[in-house]
Amino acid sequence: MGIKLTRPQNPRIVDPKTGNIDQNWATQLNALFDAIAGPLPLRVFAKAQLPAAAKYANNIVFVPDDVAGPCLAVSDGTNWKKITLGATVS
Repeated sequence: MGIKLTRPQNPRIVDPKTGNIDQNWATQLNALFDAIAGPLPLRVFAKAQLPAAAKYANNIVFVPDDVAGPCLAVSDGTNWKKITLGATVS
């Protein structure tokens, strides 16, 4: 793959208060997703078996059995935050 994610100046990818993804990371993630020709490989964890957020800091995972249905979650290094699909990044 020709695109490589680089860590932005701000090491935090998620605002811990809102769960919004940092704009710099959002731009890079969108470019990476656009370059992937096939499905995106993600770690999958049942909601009850999500590991400590610190173990997967700055990682996105798939949770197939969230209360509201399947979702993506991102770790800010302290907590898991659900990514609301269709939400905009401001």
